[in-house]
Amino acid sequence: MADRERSRDRPVGQPSSSSSSSTFGGGRSFLPNLFGRLTNPSKAPAKTDRTEAATDDILSPRSVAAALPALQAAAGPDTRPSVPPFDIESALSLMEPGATKTTAELCELVKATSVWLANLLVQKDDVFSALDEGSGSEAVRINDLRTLYIRAYHFANPKSDYALRTAAIRLLAALLATVPPPVSPLDDSPLDLPHNITSRSLYALITSSSGGQPGTAQNDQILVEVGALRALTRNGEFVDGMEGIVGWLLKVLGKLKADWLAWCSKRDDFGLPEDGRGKPQPFGSIRPATPAEAVAGIIDLLLAIITHHLGLFTTGNLATILRALLDFFWAGMLALQAEPTHRVSPASTAVNLPAVAGLGLDTNLKRATSITRSRKETSSTIGSPHITPRSTRQSISALALSPHSPTTLGSPTRMQHLPPRWSRAIPPLCTLITSYLTESSIKDDLFDELLEFLCFAFGQDDADGMIDTAWTAAYELALEMLSTKTGRRGELSLRRLLEGKLSARTEGRKEIDVERKITRGAVVVARSSMQHLDRLPQALHATSLSLARLAPSLVAAQSTTRFPGDSRVADWTSWQPVDVEVLCLLQEHLGYLLAGKADDAAIDDEWTEGEAACQILDGMVSVVLHVKIEAITAIFDAIVHQLPSSIGRLHSSTSTTPTFYHPKYIDLLLDLSSRLSEDDANVVIDFYQRECLCLPFTTGWIKNTWRLLEAFAALPAARLRVLHMLFGDIYGYVEILPEHRTQLVAQVVVPHLEQTLCDEYTDDALKLALSVLISAAVAETTEKDEQRRRVRATKAATEVEAEDAAALPSQEVQDAAAGGSFDAIRALIIKLATETACTAPGLHGSASTNAFALVASQSSTFVEGVSTDRPQATSSLRSIMSAISPPTRTKELPSLAEHGTGLSIQSGLDDSPVQTPGATASPAHTDCRSLQAIAALIAIFTRLTFAPPHAIEPGARATRTPASSRSITIYRDLLDLLFPMADGAMAKVPARCPRARVLILQWLFRLRADRKHRIYFRADINRFIMPFAANLYRTKETEATVRTELDDARKRSRQAPVMPGRPDEEPRGRSARAAVTDAATRSRSRSKPAPMFRGADAPTKYNPLWSLPETLACELPPDLQPSEGMTTYDPNHPSLRELDAPPVEGVWLPVSEYVRVLNGLLRWEHDWELVSYVLCFIPLQLGNKYFFHGRRATHEVKALLHVLCDGVLATENRWERRFHVPPFIKRTHINAAAYASISILMSYRGVLDRSECDKLVQSLIAGLEASPMLARPSLQALTLGIFELEQYVGKHLLTIIQRMEQILLAPAIAVHILEFLQALGQNANLYRNFTEDQYRLVFAVAIGYIAEHNARSDQPLDLATSREALTLSQHVIGLAYHTVYVWFMALRVAQRPKHVAEIVRGLISAKSQRQPVDERTEVCFDWLARYTYGNADPRPATSFLTDAVTRDDRESKSQSWLLGGAVVTVQAHTRTGWATISTTRPTGSTAVVCKLENVPLLELGEADADLASLPAFLMADRERRLAPPVEAKQDASGEPDAGSDGESKADAKPTTLTDETRAIVDVGSTVAYPAQGFDTSSLQGFIWSGATPSQRRKDVTIEPSYLALQLLAAYPNASLDTPRGRPIPKDAKFDRALRGIENTPMIDTLKIGVLYVGPGQKTETEIFGNVDGSPLYLDFLSGLGRIIRLKGQVDVFTGGLDREDDGDGPYAYAWWDDLHQIIFHAPTMMPNRAGEPEHAPKKRLVGNDIVKIVYNESGADFAFDTVRTAFNFVNIVISPHATGEGGGVASALLSASTPLRPPAHHEWADDGEDYFKVVVQRAPGIPDFSPIGEHKLVSRRTLPVLVRQVAHHAHDLAARFMHIRQATDADSAEYITSWRSRYRAINRIRDMLPPTEVPADQRAREELLRDFTKTFSLVE
Repeated sequence: MADRERSRDRPVGQPSSSSSSSTFGGGRSFLPNLFGRLTNPSKAPAKTDRTEAATDDILSPRSVAAALPALQAAAGPDTRPSVPPFDIESALSLMEPGATKTTAELCELVKATSVWLANLLVQKDDVFSALDEGSGSEAVRINDLRTLYIRAYHFANPKSDYALRTAAIRLLAALLATVPPPVSPLDDSPLDLPHNITSRSLYALITSSSGGQPGTAQNDQILVEVGALRALTRNGEFVDGMEGIVGWLLKVLGKLKADWLAWCSKRDDFGLPEDGRGKPQPFGSIRPATPAEAVAGIIDLLLAIITHHLGLFTTGNLATILRALLDFFWAGMLALQAEPTHRVSPASTAVNLPAVAGLGLDTNLKRATSITRSRKETSSTIGSPHITPRSTRQSISALALSPHSPTTLGSPTRMQHLPPRWSRAIPPLCTLITSYLTESSIKDDLFDELLEFLCFAFGQDDADGMIDTAWTAAYELALEMLSTKTGRRGELSLRRLLEGKLSARTEGRKEIDVERKITRGAVVVARSSMQHLDRLPQALHATSLSLARLAPSLVAAQSTTRFPGDSRVADWTSWQPVDVEVLCLLQEHLGYLLAGKADDAAIDDEWTEGEAACQILDGMVSVVLHVKIEAITAIFDAIVHQLPSSIGRLHSSTSTTPTFYHPKYIDLLLDLSSRLSEDDANVVIDFYQRECLCLPFTTGWIKNTWRLLEAFAALPAARLRVLHMLFGDIYGYVEILPEHRTQLVAQVVVPHLEQTLCDEYTDDALKLALSVLISAAVAETTEKDEQRRRVRATKAATEVEAEDAAALPSQEVQDAAAGGSFDAIRALIIKLATETACTAPGLHGSASTNAFALVASQSSTFVEGVSTDRPQATSSLRSIMSAISPPTRTKELPSLAEHGTGLSIQSGLDDSPVQTPGATASPAHTDCRSLQAIAALIAIFTRLTFAPPHAIEPGARATRTPASSRSITIYRDLLDLLFPMADGAMAKVPARCPRARVLILQWLFRLRADRKHRIYFRADINRFIMPFAANLYRTKETEATVRTELDDARKRSRQAPVMPGRPDEEPRGRSARAAVTDAATRSRSRSKPAPMFRGADAPTKYNPLWSLPETLACELPPDLQPSEGMTTYDPNHPSLRELDAPPVEGVWLPVSEYVRVLNGLLRWEHDWELVSYVLCFIPLQLGNKYFFHGRRATHEVKALLHVLCDGVLATENRWERRFHVPPFIKRTHINAAAYASISILMSYRGVLDRSECDKLVQSLIAGLEASPMLARPSLQALTLGIFELEQYVGKHLLTIIQRMEQILLAPAIAVHILEFLQALGQNANLYRNFTEDQYRLVFAVAIGYIAEHNARSDQPLDLATSREALTLSQHVIGLAYHTVYVWFMALRVAQRPKHVAEIVRGLISAKSQRQPVDERTEVCFDWLARYTYGNADPRPATSFLTDAVTRDDRESKSQSWLLGGAVVTVQAHTRTGWATISTTRPTGSTAVVCKLENVPLLELGEADADLASLPAFLMADRERRLAPPVEAKQDASGEPDAGSDGESKADAKPTTLTDETRAIVDVGSTVAYPAQGFDTSSLQGFIWSGATPSQRRKDVTIEPSYLALQLLAAYPNASLDTPRGRPIPKDAKFDRALRGIENTPMIDTLKIGVLYVGPGQKTETEIFGNVDGSPLYLDFLSGLGRIIRLKGQVDVFTGGLDREDDGDGPYAYAWWDDLHQIIFHAPTMMPNRAGEPEHAPKKRLVGNDIVKIVYNESGADFAFDTVRTAFNFVNIVISPHATGEGGGVASALLSASTPLRPPAHHEWADDGEDYFKVVVQRAPGIPDFSPIGEHKLVSRRTLPVLVRQVAHHAHDLAARFMHIRQATDADSAEYITSWRSRYRAINRIRDMLPPTEVPADQRAREELLRDFTKTFSLVE
């Protein structure tokens, strides 16, 4: 029923609300906006086909009005207060004229009515039907609507109140939407409206101007006017009679502009209250309209009109409308620019950052990316094809950061900046533009303006940008502009916008912020288009909108392109939103590629895509590096990390995770090197290595190398790898390519190292760099050498000779050595050595350091061990690295076992480090840069000097070569780094590291020169220096001793208070002796040595910089290999023969400068580490005299002598005060070290003047003091001086002997004093002018030692602990008696009796307290009795006379008597009267052949002479009658003529009167003796096989007393009571006793081996196989003694040599005097027997000799145990003082005869005499005994005599040592000489005789005295 009634009330022809809505085309959709309500989404029109293609979140802007926030606060629907229903009738009644009191009430009533009607229209399908049940509302009645029309028309009059007119038009709009009016009065009206109310009249009414002031209500009125027109035109469909409606709309838009600008320039809350979303109440407040709502209404109406009546509009009309709208919007947009905000707006991919492990993000970036999602999430999100513009924009807004905002990346917190207000009007505008594009054509300029406007809208900086609907509408428009049929134009226009080629028309739009927003929007548009290529035409996929095509435009959009130059950082900062958008575009694209969901038609190959991506990223590098904005850097780093894997998806690879590295990507990483991680750096390095970009066959390889070197400064591992690549791969490749190597070194290596070597290099990198510098310097020099050789080959011979003969190098030669990178390399290394601080604690930059460290972390002992963990270098550089870190053992450095040494046996030393208790090992100091620089210079010198630059034939080798010139330069550099003394040197200061300076010394002191002056290197010298180092506490053992003393001193200082005293005073007396001395030097005194340190004065730690054994931390050449390119001198250089020629330069190693540096160190250096090294090592090098040849070197050597002697003799400013010595180093230690050098300088006597020689001797005399450390080397040197400096020693001889008498020391010193006296006693030239007192002084010294020995012998002897001391003690007592013998024989016979009494008195006083007179003294008395009145030989010879008179023994009788201490034997010839009377004493025998003249031999009258006396006469006078000696013929080699079969032609019948006389010719020695020289026992000449050995030696003088004493006296008497002799019975036991005495030698016999070691020989088989030797060896051998004939030899001791059939050769050398006989076993004089490959016969003889003289020309050290035998006790090794080829026959003959010498004005450091190095090797347990010491240089003239004396003493000592070693107790340990044995035998005979009974009766005594038969016959 109700429904039927409502139908009746509905006007005729009026459709229902639903149908009218459809009919009006959505005409009611504007009503909610008119009443402040949002459009009900449920009532929104359905989506169009196009929007269906988008995501569900996209709404069509064509059907949706802009949603603006309401002004009324929202309350929940459950809390709204209930409102009474609206009563339309009441409202109508109140609208009657006069019904209301005020206009405002009327306005409110009209508004309420319009609200009521609008609610019905919006919420009901049919306003004429009843309302919902229970609502209480009635249906609308026709009459009511008619009345409302009339009232509204009236109230809308322009003259009405402004607010009333607005309310009335709002009501009209609702009415028009309900029931439209008639078009004209003629038309029927459903409501039967008056004729004046038609469509035309209503249009005129609505568009008429309002009266009054609009104020803020203008927006409301415009909104309702436009809404009313929209209703009137049925949403633009019916515009008949509405002329000018479009113009009016544009006019209204102009009126709205002021409010629009003001409104757009502000920001406020955009949220709508909840009641704005619900149903408005009729009498509730209506939210005021905003300009945006008004604008949106205008645009919607324009769109509707244009859509329905497009044909009425021309293109110009449409352009005018669009430009008007664009200008309006531009004004509103720009109004907001007054408050610019520059914020970063990262894109969605910033949230979806992939895992960034591996990117070198800084701390802030790592924190910023800590919230990023995992890679898996990123891939799934980025690769999704359903990313929408809204989701993208929301993602962007979620990451929007303000530079001043603390919000972290990815924070979902809403930003404080709100979307711009003008964005509410964007949707309808976009819809209008879209319609225009689809329905009409548009000009290019307008198209560009539209796209520019759109991009500006997209490019806002606000956090959320445009609102959702605006963003969606703009996005749809962008796609439309690119998808139209002229879409290519859109793409081109977009490119121009990206590139900044389009400019806005108005000046306001040319600001940078506007341009930035336009550009950013263009990027957003491009990005959105690339996301939805499926919605674009297919033609645009790959041709326009691919990354490769857009890349140039995107690069043009970047800040660095718009604002080029690094000074535009501020502009880059303002442009950052654009950069972010570009990065977002790129990352989203990469995400699609990574997920494999990209459109295949829109992507290119991996090469093109990678290049495009890298092109885009490359433009952002400067921003990332300089601006450093977190958002940009985070996205950038994520893209960089993602790029290879994304592009790798396009690469054809079987890998599950393919990666592709484009070259530009690698370039990009290099540009970002400061931000990369080690992994990223490895990617770059791998690429460069894989592509060989740094090798010469690649264009730009030098530039590529530099790029790698300049990158990765903060990545040590990567930097090291690049250096490995440079110094290993690259340099290893170009090393054999000279041109490229030169280019690399000059353009890369040297410039790079100049910038970084000293500061930035790690230890491993430094070693690599230095290895390349070494190789480059050597390679460059080698090439220059080869070039120089070729140039010389083109010259004439005379020109070459002139060049070589010049003293100074020509300019051509200098130019040949100059150029290249050599000097730059030198400068680099020197800078490294002098400018980098030492890394050792306490040594930083110090040029002077003490061995004591006051902190626990001080430097440690220098040891070898350069071992680093680094990548393996290429094979071409494996040898290079040994220059910095040489191995301990190399094949070039033979081991100690290969060379062998006796010293190792003597001292038990080994070259391996010794682990000693208490010696804490300190860390090796091998990483010091200065140290490595020095090692590099040494390596360069080594390779230039000892390696193949000199692989030229010696005859063709130039005097000056680039290699030799540069070697000299490096040598001088090292000298300057050690101690700068040269002017203009590159190194102005020494090396910073003290250890580096020590390394220079270590290397310098191992250089030597051979006979040809070629230098060579001697590495293995530790064992030779060890004794010198021990004196200065520089061995491992002495270090341990010092540390132990330190510990003890600290303990003492803690236990006892420090007593006042003199801490600096040296301890006196024996306590001053060194704590570390040889065991043999210790006295048997039980007193303890004084401590080194006294309490608190002790330092805290002792860590010397060097100690022995040591190894060198540098590259070393092969040991003993001479250099073919470097010499120290050439005496035959032509310039030396020119008078005015300048000094030769550039030819020889400047040794003079080296010695000058050493002098400087000893004079001015304070660093004890360096000074101590010089003192220890210089003696050994000075022994190599060839190294110091030359006038300048000689001058410096003489200066060195002055320095050493001044230091020893100084009383003020003594050098222990100049040097920073440790407290335990005293003057004695330093002087002892200096004496080692002074003794060697004695061999330079040929260039020393008189004053220098005298000063040398004086300095040695100064060492004769109480300290054994000084006395020993002084005595040894003075003993050598007796032979070498005879004149100067003789000058101070009395002083020397007096000082010797004052130092009664231990046997270790006594042995040297006695050896000195014995050597002196054999040189008559020195004691020729001695007075009686001076002789007595000598005897007093010798007897003093006898007394000292006897005094010590009273103490008990512990044989278990003192065998060595006992050996030395017995040797000393033997030497003391021997000294007495030697000096007594030195007296003339007439002088001897004067000294007997004093000698006897002294010996009696010196006797032991335990016995009256010891056997030695008794023997000495017997010897004195023998030689006081004569000098006859100790043994009688069997002469011809003896044979003649005693031939028939049948008629002779003999009888022996014991007469005192002698046995007298008389053998008488009973018939002829001839008798032989012999006396046997302990020290010898005397025999007299006499004839009793009382026996007649002729009858009376016989006239014939006594024929028996003639032979005797001839024998007595043979000296005058014997023919002169016959010399054996010699060939040119000095050997006997081969035709003689080894025998002299003197074997022919001699010119004598008897056939039994035979002469043996001796090969004369070239040794020249002075007229009154040494003991002439060594002279060669004839000897007689049957003669006493010394018959031909001297003129015998016999006093009568001699015969009386020897034959008749009972001296020494057995008893004063019975001075007569006693007959010895003819009994067997007495016969045996007499034979025993006869068989005991009357003089000591010694057998000594003499071995010749030829060049290169090492084994005993090779040595024993020698049957000849060099001329120098033969000359030395002949000087040892006289040659004797072995066959039939009976008088000379032969030591086991064959005397029967010459099985051991026909001849041998022997020497004898009155005290000894020595036979020399020389294998070279023995034949090699067939079938004896090991030469056992020779070894049988020599192997049993306890002393061996070894003449060593092998060129290597002689090993002590080379001859394997049980009798290796002492070896005396003689070597030429320089090794090498110079020891050949030719040079030896020259030096032996007429040595070639330059003119006198070029005197060159030598007197032309050969010198030999002499070393004594001792078995363990044998103490030091000889004047040789560690080694001595001995002249060829002196060598045989000195060596024979040393061998003699060595044999005595070795015999005692061997005897004591086998002893079981103290009694059996005493060594018994042959004389003592004879003495004991005679005493035993006395004891065997029956006792003599002396009667008591006087008569019986008289009878006994007269009864001679009791005494002279044996009575039965």
